[in-house]
Amino acid sequence: MKSRISLLLLTLVLAASSTLSAQASACTNMTIKGAWVQSLQGLIFLPDGTSLVLTGVTKTTYDGLGSLTVLDASGVNGQRPSGLAHRVW
Repeated sequence: MKSRISLLLLTLVLAASSTLSAQASACTNMTIKGAWVQSLQGLIFLPDGTSLVLTGVTKTTYDGLGSLTVLDASGVNGQRPSGLAHRVW
């Protein structure tokens, strides 16, 4: 019985301490740092009733100072454009 009470008290203390340490803060483009990779897939519907298959991948690198660099490549119907797109903001 003593061990159950101890376990219950320990659980309550840990639960209370985890909620006390959580703090909300504003998220801006200066709080994110590192590289993030996204993939995309979709369909482009044309007015004539046909559709195109769009696929791509994007790597966005955030510097933690408010700037980011994007490197991406995409393709339509299995054909990829020549080269990669590289943008810096």
